[in-house]
Amino acid sequence: MSEMTPEKTHQLLEKLAEYVMNEVPRKSEVASKEELGVVRQELGSVKQGLGSMKQELGSVKQDLGSVKQDLGSVKQDLGSVKQDLGSVRQELGSVRQELKTDINELREDVQNIKGSLNIVLNGMDKQAQQLEIIRTEQASFNHAINRIEERVEKLEQVH
Repeated sequence: MSEMTPEKTHQLLEKLAEYVMNEVPRKSEVASKEELGVVRQELGSVKQGLGSMKQELGSVKQDLGSVKQDLGSVKQDLGSVKQDLGSVRQELGSVRQELKTDINELREDVQNIKGSLNIVLNGMDKQAQQLEIIRTEQASFNHAINRIEERVEKLEQVH
């Protein structure tokens, strides 16, 4: 080999300095690479968590779709119930009107019956008065007949 001269040493030192400056990682770069590894590990676990969250989100979306379908059927059922309720209200209105009409007719019938009953009762009162008059007259006739029979008996006894 050739002999080491100060120029060669200087050249070698410059090459070494250039190598160290450009090729050898600095302490901060080494720490950064270690941190980068940790960050990559954390990123991997975040990706796994994100994957499981995506699966859960898919399941939630399916559940939401099912709930939406159920809600749609509940809305249809509610619409049907509302229609039925409307029909029942109309029927109740008709029945109520019929009942009012029937009640008014019954009130008129009761008034007519009361009037007829008053007429009958007045007629019965008059008949009772006439019967009393007839009884009184009959009693008077019976008394007169008894007196006449007594006279006839007295006359027959005399003859």
